[in-house]
Order: sequence, then structure tokens, then C-alpha cells
Amino acid sequence: MGQLKMISRWWTAHELWVLAVATPFFVFPGEWRVLVGIGLLGLSWLSRRWTTGRWSRPTPLGVPIIWLGVMSVVGYTVSVSAEVSWAKLWGMWGQIAFFWSVLNGLQTEADWRLVRWGYLLLPLAVAVVSFIGTDWSQVRLAYIPAIYDHLPQLSLGLPGSGVPRASELFHVRQVGATMALLLPGPLAWALWGTGWERWVAVVSTVVAVVVLLLSQALMGLLGLAVAIWLLLAWRWRGAVWLPVGGLLVLVGGIGVYGPSRLLAMMLDETHPLGLPIVLRLDMWSRAVAMVGDMPVTGVGLNSYPLIQTHFYIGYLLGPEPHAHNLWLQTAVDLGLPGLIAFIWLILGFLWSARRAYQQIELERDRIWVMAAVAGVVAYVAGGLLDTMTLGAKPMVAWWGLLALPTALAWLGQEEEPTGWGWGKRWFIVVPVVVMGGLWLLSAERQMAAWRGHQAVYAARMGEVDADLLAMAERYLAVDWGDNGDLWHLRGSVAGWQGDVAAARAAWTRQIEVDRERPLARYAPFQAWRAQLEGESVAEDEALTKIYTIWRTRYGQRADYYLLLALWAEEQGDGVGAAEVLAAGRAAEAQPAILVAD
Repeated sequence: MGQLKMISRWWTAHELWVLAVATPFFVFPGEWRVLVGIGLLGLSWLSRRWTTGRWSRPTPLGVPIIWLGVMSVVGYTVSVSAEVSWAKLWGMWGQIAFFWSVLNGLQTEADWRLVRWGYLLLPLAVAVVSFIGTDWSQVRLAYIPAIYDHLPQLSLGLPGSGVPRASELFHVRQVGATMALLLPGPLAWALWGTGWERWVAVVSTVVAVVVLLLSQALMGLLGLAVAIWLLLAWRWRGAVWLPVGGLLVLVGGIGVYGPSRLLAMMLDETHPLGLPIVLRLDMWSRAVAMVGDMPVTGVGLNSYPLIQTHFYIGYLLGPEPHAHNLWLQTAVDLGLPGLIAFIWLILGFLWSARRAYQQIELERDRIWVMAAVAGVVAYVAGGLLDTMTLGAKPMVAWWGLLALPTALAWLGQEEEPTGWGWGKRWFIVVPVVVMGGLWLLSAERQMAAWRGHQAVYAARMGEVDADLLAMAERYLAVDWGDNGDLWHLRGSVAGWQGDVAAARAAWTRQIEVDRERPLARYAPFQAWRAQLEGESVAEDEALTKIYTIWRTRYGQRADYYLLLALWAEEQGDGVGAAEVLAAGRAAEAQPAILVAD
């Protein structure tokens, strides 16, 4: 027993090294790798409990983190594809484990030196790897052949996230977002640090900034700008007013240019400025529709590209990997309870950082508290324009930043610093109440969407499951009012069951819903632009265009041929309806019974 106690103490004292060994098993998950990672971190928890008498140091972030972990399992459960969700699930759980290990493993000055050097060198290492491993052809703002055509490109063959990618190279927006959340540490130390570490920080900062600028990622640029502002405001109170000055300049520029003229340009998909805006509006409107149908659980962890492509088709969208907004993406992945937990996590972190800053006496450590705040906020702020999802590989570093202020407050202390309890434990009932309330309000819609998505997705993947389709039919057999997406889902389930009459009836109801302001429903930016320019909207023509876009974009799905044919019949164009169905037969659209003679 004494020997085991000694081993346990050694293991607890070296938890950061155990973490360094375990992390790759979660970042690059595989069947046996995940088990190894679980085993290593599980032993850390057991040894910590045996050695210190507690499972973990207390933190106000504990409850929201637990709820995020719970909702990630829920999101995995409701996913239409376990394969797509599996890597993200273990990514999230591994990163949550990383948080606890940093919180508890930072015990001595040697530990802190290891972590500090890690955050100084990590941006440099990631920048170098990104420089040679990024697909620079995806740069959007200004592609400069003289620069980008001469940058090296080397596929590193890193395991993916579960979502199919167009390239084995890194995406420029992910690279930019990663640089933004990693940069505040070396940047703060380059400005106010001392010793050799400062020179390393300068080199790391310069190289990482170059890679960020090359990426031209709006998420990263906005995140870094907010991080710099926070760091400057910490040292120079006058910097607090810089956003106000920028806002006044912006308002003045808008006034000179003309608000209506600017808005019309921003809503014009043919304009370079308008295209990224309307694409995001398109994605966001579809994400809102997803959350509206499955508010309790979300549509499934990492499942946005599948659910959007199969069930919530936009006006301009092709396949998209995510919602391009951190807050919407969190709700899509984890439901509204998960979004609430995420907001709670950010607020709890800011509170804990403030408390740590007040208790820490060393200026060196205070610099790193501010750097951690800047890094966390850089990610959150950049998430307004784009998203690097929770569970993505670079997010390991972000979870470490969440733990850093509290860990620094504990550094070198045997007893618990004052004010670090778990908070009012009755707050744990808040997510339960929220989830229960949402379930009572939306259970019918939630179950119908979940089962319908599962049944139709499986059928489109070539695995027609009669029992699953019958279950979905039962849940969908209600009046969905003005919810065109669920009417369409009901028709799709009927179509895969071979019940053409039921499919026609459901899609006829969808048409009744959609013909009332179709642009406002499926392309709101088009409706807004028409209103700004004083143009009248021909609703029937708009709906014809929308249904035609769907039929063209997904030419192998019989649903959209029959939907367009029904709309043509509604307008009295029997010939056009027959031609649409014939085109479906020629394309061998499935299920074939929907386009049969």
C-alpha cells in the first residue's frame, strides 16, 4: 500500500507531463487511442483523489463545463451520423479533461515554467506548421499571386474532424482563428515581460502575426484586434475609448456614403462586400431554423453540414461545414441548454480571472492572467463572424487558457485561496429547468425533426429502414402550421415509404406556407434589399426561383422535382410540371416513385 501511495503522489505531482502524453490521444482520436487517453487521465483523477483528498480544485466553471459535457453526449446521441460526431465528441471531452489537468497540475514553479514556455512557443510552432500546410488558394479578401503562388504547401496528413474536407491542407480561416487565440500570450509578454522569454515572445509574435495576415481571416483579425484593445486598456485606461472613436468615424463614413446605399451594397450577392454578408445571413437563417425545430438537443454534434445540406437548404448555400457564427453553431451542436452553459462558462471565466488578478501579487503572473483573458475573448469576439467549433483541435489551447487564472491563484498555496468555491450549488438546477421547459414547449417538434432526419438521411445514404420511417411518420403526423421545413420532412418520409399521395399532400401544404413571403422565409437579404431599393417583389416568381435552385442543386433527390412540379400545377402549368418530372426520371432521382409517370 505504501508503494502505491508513493506512485500516486508521484503521478499527481507530474500531472502536466501525463497530460502532455494523453492529449494527442484525444486530439487525434481512434478506437484504441481514446481508450489510452481515458486511462491516463482517469488515473490522474484517482491519484489526485487519493493524494489530496479531493477530485479537483474548486472552480466556478465546474457546473457549466459539466453541462457542456452532458450536452455533447446528447448531441452525439441525436446525430444522424455517429461517424461524423464521434471525433468531435472525444475532442470536446479531451479538451474538458485538459482544462481540469491544467487547473490541478499547475502546482510548482517548475510546472508554471513549463506551461509558460508552452504558450510562448506554441504560436511559433503552429505558425510554422501552418505556413507550409495551409491551402492559401482559399484566401478571400485579396489573393496576391506574387506572394501566395510561391508559398510552400505540404499536406501533413493529420486526421480530420469527421467532416469530409475538400483539401488535406489547413483551411485559412481556421489558421487565422488559431493564431488569434494563441497570440495574446506572447504579445503581452513581448510588451511587458522580461528576460530571455521576452525575446522568444517577440519572435513568436512576429511570425504568428505574419501567418495571421497571410490568412486574411476576418475571424482572426477581429479577434486579435479585440485582444490588443483589451491588453492596451489594461495598461492605458484611455484605450477604453478607442472603440468609441472608431464607432464615431464609422458612423460619419456611413453618413457621408449614405446608409441606404451602403445597406443595399451589403445585401448584394454580386458585390465583393455583399457576398460574404449575404452568405452568412443565408447560413444563419438556416441555423436558426434548425435550432427552432430541435431546441433541446441541437441537430447533432458536428452535424450542421449534413442537416443543412439534406433538410435546411438555403438560397445560395452549397455544402457548408458550420454556421459561421460561434453562438449559433453552439446552439446547433448542443441545443439551447448547451448555449446557455457556454455563455455561463465565459461569464464564470471572466469572474474567476478578475478574482485571480486581485489575489495574485507577482506582476509576471498578472500579465499572464490578462493574456488568458485576451485569448479567450479573442476567440469569442471572432466567433461573431465565423467559428472554430468547440472540440476542434486548436481549441485545446483555449481550454488551457480558461484554467490558467484560477491555477495561477492556487500556485504554491497549500490551502484554498479565498472565494474559490463552486458558487451557489443550487445553480445546477438552472440547466435542468431550462431543458425541462424547452422540452415541454417543443417535445412534439423536437421528436418529429429528430426521427425524421434520421430516417430520411439513412434512406438517402442507401439504408432504407422501414421501421425507422414508420416511427418518423408517427411523430410527423400532426399539423405543422407555418413550418415549411417540417412539412417537407413529412413529405420526404412519405416518399421513402412509397406513399406518393401522402408526399403530395404534405408538399402541397408546404407550398401554401412558402408562397406567403418566400423571400422573407428563405432569402431575407433579398427581401430587405428589395425594400431598400423600393422594388416590388413578385412572390410567385420568387418561389419558382427558390424551388428551381433546390432542384438544380440537388438533382439526385426526387423530392425537389415533385415539389417544383406541384408548384407548376398550382400555377396551372401542367406541361411544365410534366417536364420537371421527366427531368427527374432522366436524372434517376430517388426515390424514383416520386417522379414516375
